[in-house]
Amino acid sequence: MPHLVRAIVFEKDNPNYPIHDDRTVRHILSRWQNFGSFAVLDELCGADALRDAFFPEIPSISMLGATFGNPDILNVDIEWLGTDGAQVTIAYHREAHARMVAERNEALEQAAAKRASEYPPLADVMAEYEKLGRPSWTPILEPGETAEPKASRYFGSPWMPSDAHWPVNGDGDQLGFVMQINIADLPTAMRNRLGGGGIVSMFYDVDAELSPAYEGPEDHETAAVFRRFDANLPGGLRRGRKLPGKVQAIASWRAAKDYPDQPDLCEGGDLEIGVQKFLVDTGFEIGESRYRRRGEPTEEASVIAYMRAAENFWGAGACDAETAANALDMFCAAGDKLAGWPAWDGVRRWPENEGRRMAFFYQIDVMDPLWEGFAFWRGDERGHVFFDEADATVFRLAWARGTDC
Repeated sequence: MPHLVRAIVFEKDNPNYPIHDDRTVRHILSRWQNFGSFAVLDELCGADALRDAFFPEIPSISMLGATFGNPDILNVDIEWLGTDGAQVTIAYHREAHARMVAERNEALEQAAAKRASEYPPLADVMAEYEKLGRPSWTPILEPGETAEPKASRYFGSPWMPSDAHWPVNGDGDQLGFVMQINIADLPTAMRNRLGGGGIVSMFYDVDAELSPAYEGPEDHETAAVFRRFDANLPGGLRRGRKLPGKVQAIASWRAAKDYPDQPDLCEGGDLEIGVQKFLVDTGFEIGESRYRRRGEPTEEASVIAYMRAAENFWGAGACDAETAANALDMFCAAGDKLAGWPAWDGVRRWPENEGRRMAFFYQIDVMDPLWEGFAFWRGDERGHVFFDEADATVFRLAWARGTDC
């Protein structure tokens, strides 16, 4: 019983706030939200029969504090609210309540002083994160082939110079055409980084027999072959191996600001050292990442959870709903996107070329609807395409594996 009382009081009284003013604590226990407390209540009251009775007739229970050895509590009342819940009411002695209030206030003052000496302020953390925002663009798609052979698109047939050879695997079989990006049609900032023109085409060996356990870690990535074609050369649409994905043209690009995922924050060395140490030591996350796509609304539950997480580090009132929503909206987007930051699946993997860290070019998210009907080697992966800014003919695919294998 003391365990149950402690659990109820903890749930009712957020330890980041002053204790409740009323000497009586009323709390609803739900079987589905308060698992541990409800299990204790089941055991205490012999209520295992709840599992077999949809409307159990269990009488209310009242116990004096002396019954379970807690002199601070006057009595505890338990009233069943049907199968899945109970209302527990705890009444404190006046003197005990006054002492508890004084102890809580003292603990809050000590905790605030301790936090101030250990953690940078939330505003400083957010300001450092804001500095790392990068421009990013989401592709706006139109179904079907485009009339312009050189236009950016997914699937269909690629444009190739007349003298270019279709990539093949070691057995001489054609690779499948996945997508092409016309650099001349990209937003100015990205077009300049890539040297102004040309068409980047991606082909993939869908026949490769690859280990689902990532044995031979390079095999599943070298199955992707990139070609950068000179769009000024004579050429045209080339017949070759088509893949079963939906043919879609990239009509335009929607701009947004993209922020780093947690592995980049903690491992990248781009943050002020005090903020980076705080994130590494505590595991505090600034924005949502990995799964939410551009345009998807922030869930109310996420805002509340973020506020509580911030309060655990900076105390009561450290983060209001607006601040939490803004923080969550600064995130590393899932889904297909051009530039920005890679949304990792737990493992940070920046490839290098000739000792240079490659730049992030494009994110392929197989969970996006646009990939329906087509699967890469496992079908549940997120791929990142990188390029060498010193030699923008070199592109490389790295899969977000989810493990370090």
